[in-house]
Amino acid sequence: MFSNRANDRSRRFGSAWILLLAAVAALALMAGCGGGDKATEGEAAQKEVSVIATVGDVEITADYYEGRLAKMKAEELPRKDGQFLDMASEAGKRAFLDVLINKELMVLKAKQLGYDQEAGLQAARKSMIEYAAVQALWWNFTQGLGDTISTEEIQEFYKNMGREYHCEFVVCNFEDRALEARELALSGADWSEVTKRFHDGKPAPNGIYKVAVPFGQYSPSYEEKIFATPKGGVTMPIKTNYGYWVLHVVDIVQKEKPPFEMAEAQILDTIRNRTIGSAKEAERERVFDSYELTINEDALLKVYQAMPPEGLMDPATNKPYTRDQLKPLDVSTGDYGEVLLSYRNADGNLVEITIGDYKDTFDSMNAFQRPRKDEMLGTLRMKVIDEVGKALFNIEARKRGFQEDPMVLKQVDMKLEESLVGRLYQEVVQYDETVTGEELEAFWAEHKDEYKMPESRNGRVVICQDQATAEKAHAALVDGTSWRELLARYGSDAENKKQAGQTGTLRQSDRHPARDTLFSLETIGQISEPFAYSGGRWAVLQLSVITPPRDYEMADVSEALGGRIKKARQDEAFAKLLEEWKTEFGVQVHGEKLADLKSWKELTQQPTPKNLVPRM
Repeated sequence: MFSNRANDRSRRFGSAWILLLAAVAALALMAGCGGGDKATEGEAAQKEVSVIATVGDVEITADYYEGRLAKMKAEELPRKDGQFLDMASEAGKRAFLDVLINKELMVLKAKQLGYDQEAGLQAARKSMIEYAAVQALWWNFTQGLGDTISTEEIQEFYKNMGREYHCEFVVCNFEDRALEARELALSGADWSEVTKRFHDGKPAPNGIYKVAVPFGQYSPSYEEKIFATPKGGVTMPIKTNYGYWVLHVVDIVQKEKPPFEMAEAQILDTIRNRTIGSAKEAERERVFDSYELTINEDALLKVYQAMPPEGLMDPATNKPYTRDQLKPLDVSTGDYGEVLLSYRNADGNLVEITIGDYKDTFDSMNAFQRPRKDEMLGTLRMKVIDEVGKALFNIEARKRGFQEDPMVLKQVDMKLEESLVGRLYQEVVQYDETVTGEELEAFWAEHKDEYKMPESRNGRVVICQDQATAEKAHAALVDGTSWRELLARYGSDAENKKQAGQTGTLRQSDRHPARDTLFSLETIGQISEPFAYSGGRWAVLQLSVITPPRDYEMADVSEALGGRIKKARQDEAFAKLLEEWKTEFGVQVHGEKLADLKSWKELTQQPTPKNLVPRM
């Protein structure tokens, strides 16, 4: 945190096996608070049935296997001879089980070598527990929020969809200043005069201080005050993280909205997200109040006024300013002892952070960490409070028992296994790193056909809830609807929207639901017919790029060839060590139980009912 309250706050691997091991290990903290265990609790008979392998004294259960497999991405699944294995087959299931077994072998060996007892790892564990405990606190708090949404709520939201308020705005650092701006606006003054006298933020482009506020796209606390103001009216000051906004409603328009059946899923998601967001903000304020968090606005203004007027980028180099280039907080030494903020700690004692304390912190920040003067006083306030908030929520999570929660501790320990696996692989797997010219020539002669780069393609896809929606999306795309609007109106997949519909570069050997359709198109810009995508969904695709095939010469890829030779040696050395460790620690596999395990497709590609909240 700040200087007088010090805040304690993987290597990548080249081998496909190690990448897969790393992916498995990295799932621990991503799994939330309900992940599978290596050995589930329960009656002895049930436990015996669920154990599919034993590594040393570690049991790998069917639940653990399926929990890990369900969180793997398609491109992370096991391969053989460059081809993905069928995860419904015995070979595919055994391959993934072997990954889990190998990971446990590496963890056991790392612990045997004392890696887990080193001071640095123990310090990291403490910080990770604090972080994971706060995440568990919020996960626990949000369970059930917004899961029940009434028909009336959905209908009211849909009724307001398409409404858009066109406003003039001014943003002020302080509420009293915002009230003065409002009074001037109500007196009939031209808005340019209001902004000239009271706007504290960045100057608007071309001096035009206008904003469109469509329903459902801003926080309820901001939106409700605007939508309660009639045309021609001026809002009361609206507090945001960036300052106090005053808006003059110039016009209210009603834009076209999609049919209800197409908008329903989006409405459900939006209402739930807004419900959770509002509840979390209220809980955050409640926690801050319980620890008597107080900020001295006069001291905050002194800090803001003392901030250097510097941006992020150095105009001379077009790179971020280095720490040596950044100027210190130019605050008067006489103000060093003034209290900036205070709160009660876990023992109930008053903790005070002074301007001098904050100066020490500010001066040590890099260009990305620093609040900037052009971001307004509100951003400085937000960043100061957020930093203290980390400490307060650590206290709160500890008080509620989350730092001792068995699942939190297990997730952290599993995450630490990732670092053990990585370090062991780097330090223990030894091989000859010298590659001669003759070896390079021989390898090229054997593998040069692999360096014939096949044709690749890029496109844009909109993933729809069903075939009927995809047909409407197809018609809209043919009519020239922009991709931004297309995704907003017809898209049902959040990740697809986040990627603006981009498929990324695909080759015919890649596994992707849009691959076959993409390669069936003939010309740039061609639009596919609606096609079955995955999980019962449908999609429409447009071809945007065709990259022709290319043959490489040895000189073009000599570095990559050498890397492959060394990696093959490393993999061979690693495989020998694994065999030794299997003998040393003992591995028992119950192969007869593999048939009962669910496949990756069964675990991940289940249809999503359109009214399910939260969405899958």
